[in-house]
Amino acid sequence: MYTNLLGIHKSGIAVKIKENIHQRALRKWIVAGIQIPEVIEGNNGDSRYLLNNMIAKYTLAADTYAISELAHDEFIKLKKI
Repeated sequence: MYTNLLGIHKSGIAVKIKENIHQRALRKWIVAGIQIPEVIEGNNGDSRYLLNNMIAKYTLAADTYAISELAHDEFIKLKKI
């Protein structure tokens, strides 16, 4: 099951983002976490570390990954070696 979200590309253009059930759960956790002042205001500590890890896990939970054209070209070069 996927959730369609609307995101903003770095160019400023709105894009659709497909979010799987694992990402949706992590997004809900992240949203709840950033509502806790100690998480946002604290520069160090376990709560900030945990928030950063959940953001990383959200990205890693994706079914597919977007990469730059330059990275794609480098992968193609490596494949030919």
